[in-house]
Amino acid sequence: MGSSKKAPDPPAAPDYTAAADKQATSSREITDANTWANRPNQVTPWGTQTWNAASTIDPATGKPYNSWTQTTQLSPQSQAALDAQLALTQNRSDLGNSMFGRVGSELSKPVDWNSFSKAGGIPGVTDVGDPNTFRQHGEDAAYRRMTSRLDPQWQQKEQATDIKLRNQGLKPGDEAYDTAMHNLSMDRTDAYQTAMDQSSSEGRAESAQAFGQGVSRGDQTFGQGMQASNLQTQQRQQQIAESLQQRGWSLNEINALLSGQQVSNPNMPSFNPAARSETPQYLNAAQAQYGSTLDAYNAKNGGNTGNLAGLAGLANAGANWWSVL
Repeated sequence: MGSSKKAPDPPAAPDYTAAADKQATSSREITDANTWANRPNQVTPWGTQTWNAASTIDPATGKPYNSWTQTTQLSPQSQAALDAQLALTQNRSDLGNSMFGRVGSELSKPVDWNSFSKAGGIPGVTDVGDPNTFRQHGEDAAYRRMTSRLDPQWQQKEQATDIKLRNQGLKPGDEAYDTAMHNLSMDRTDAYQTAMDQSSSEGRAESAQAFGQGVSRGDQTFGQGMQASNLQTQQRQQQIAESLQQRGWSLNEINALLSGQQVSNPNMPSFNPAARSETPQYLNAAQAQYGSTLDAYNAKNGGNTGNLAGLAGLANAGANWWSVL
């Protein structure tokens, strides 16, 4: 028969709650120490800055904690300057407050847009006229100038030719007389045709010149009209801008008063704050220690289990031998 040996009991787990509480207490103590280290009293040419701590009770948790009070005491010169700034700011506020009556009077009246000048419009375009009319007038004028010289010349030629032919004994109806007068008439027709052709060319040139002058006068008139229109519109814009400036003048003055020199606190010198120390990891240490103890227990318990298994095997072998006998 085999004998059995009872395995040892596993190690008891540590009190993790106690370790966590200890770690939390240590963290709070380090925080308090770091807070104390970062509350230095400062003494500067501008004044002093001090800290005072008082013990009080947190109404939410019922636990005590330190309540801090920071006090800044200015030097006599800094305090006098601060008092002067505060008095000046108060005077500005009082003056601005007294000006609000003007602001209400200026803004209570609506803008009368009809009181301003009318905006300028687009001037009309001058109708120069039909270019063909200019051409016809030019041709007629040139033809009249030419025929005014041709008419007396050909009248004199006809009279002189008639006298000459009559002195030769010829009269109207004679072939020689009629032929001579016919030739004279053809020369006269050619002369007037030439005058007509020349007047057409000169008329086109004169009409083009007259039409261009008309267009130039129209452009000049339009440009003068646009200039006058722009000046009229500019005058209206200036009147509107001046009116709006008058409406907001008092309000701008108040804003200028209130946004003047502001009161500023004296600057205290900076310092190197104390760095926060690391909290001891009691909870992690307890977990690591228990894990190491548990590993040793498991290793030892594994060896005992192997020995018990070997004895059990020998007992079984003996029982089998007796049964064969």
